[in-house]
Amino acid sequence: MADFDFSLPPAAPVPERGPSRGWRLLLLVQGVCVVFLACWLPWRLSRGAGAAGSGAVAGGGVALGHDEQSALAQRLERQGLAEQAARAWEQYLAQTPMDAEKAAKLWYRVGTIQQDARRYDEALASYYRSESLAKVPVLETEITRRSQECLEALGNYSGLRRNLEERTSVDAAADQPGDEVLVEIGTWRLTRAEVDRRLEQMLDQQLAGAGAQWSAEQRREQKQAALKRMLTPSGRQQFLQQFVAEELLYREARAQELTADAALREELRQAERSIMANALLRQRLAGLSVSDADARDYYEAHQAEEFTTPAGLRLAHIQLPDAERAEAALNSLKGGMDFAKLAEELSEDETTAAKGGELPGWLSAEGVAPWQQPLLAAAMAAGEKQDVLPTAVKSDRGWHVVRVLERRAAAVRPYDEATAREAQQRVLSRRRNDLQNELFKELAERYRVTWHQGEQAAAGGVAPPANSQTAPAAPAPVPASAPAPTKQD
Repeated sequence: MADFDFSLPPAAPVPERGPSRGWRLLLLVQGVCVVFLACWLPWRLSRGAGAAGSGAVAGGGVALGHDEQSALAQRLERQGLAEQAARAWEQYLAQTPMDAEKAAKLWYRVGTIQQDARRYDEALASYYRSESLAKVPVLETEITRRSQECLEALGNYSGLRRNLEERTSVDAAADQPGDEVLVEIGTWRLTRAEVDRRLEQMLDQQLAGAGAQWSAEQRREQKQAALKRMLTPSGRQQFLQQFVAEELLYREARAQELTADAALREELRQAERSIMANALLRQRLAGLSVSDADARDYYEAHQAEEFTTPAGLRLAHIQLPDAERAEAALNSLKGGMDFAKLAEELSEDETTAAKGGELPGWLSAEGVAPWQQPLLAAAMAAGEKQDVLPTAVKSDRGWHVVRVLERRAAAVRPYDEATAREAQQRVLSRRRNDLQNELFKELAERYRVTWHQGEQAAAGGVAPPANSQTAPAAPAPVPASAPAPTKQD
């Protein structure tokens, strides 16, 4: 049998071939795209982040460029849109590379816009940022002045004083006056600046309660006067003594776990309840104001009943123990005796005897002492030309020989600074009462109050908290708890 060869002949070698022209072109295009994305994407993301962070996005979600953002800020500023203009400049600052001096100038500009819009806390932050970026000589004086104006407008007088101390310090590297340590409790150090801040905070709390009917300007005046008394060496010392004593007692009370006592916990809850209730009232009533026009309108509408000076008399008297001596005194006066001299010799009222028997001030039907009422009634009933009343007048102090020194007819008080302030207070009080009643009505409905007995059930109303300090009858002085300096200060 023949042998068959089933093996295949070796394949012919295939020559190696390089990439085709099309493939090389594709690779080139891909490389170009990668390079483009690597350069463009970070730039686009940074622009987008700046726009997203500031909200400076035009229609369609496209961020404004540097020039467009600057033009927008200037346009808003020219049109008096202070808040929007300040925000637009902040967006421009966030997305535009610039040197420190230019940024400082722009932040100063933002501060002036915010200050003009009465956003004093934001203006202060902008001024301070401007100074932190660069000390621009042309701006230093203006920033100092404007910062002081903002602090004063905010009522932050301790901050105003520290600001002045920092700016007038000879050695900027040395410790500032407010850094002086006044007392240490363990590792806790209380500096003069911290004490001043706490004093001012305490005063704000007192004024918020005691001066609820004061206008913002009156509250500012009261605060300035009180701080002038309190922020003295003796005032700080008095505050510190009280503060340290309370702090030591508080720490010891915590150490002894007094809060575990159920009665004390209930007392703390009641105190918190009262504080929170009054805080809400103050929050709702904050910001109320009365314009000059409103005060004038109120005066015009109520001048007859509320702004009229009542008829009154100025009187002198000789106080005697019985009718016989009073009659004798009258006879002496008829014989030509001088009233003042006779009062000095005979009157049992030691307070007025040395002054010729003259009673202080004008006497009117409103506001006289009970013993003076018979004297006033007799003098008012006498004729206009009467000088010494022809008969003695009896009171619960004795008998009185009465002389009319001067008469005053009832008259409407003119509209001046005093009556304007009084009218403003009356309007403010009415508005506060209206808002308070609206708040109580709203809350009573929300929390479904149902009265079953008592006067409130009949009236259907809600009374303010018993210890509410939101509407005192009249402006009161700063409470005595505020430290007062001694005379040597």
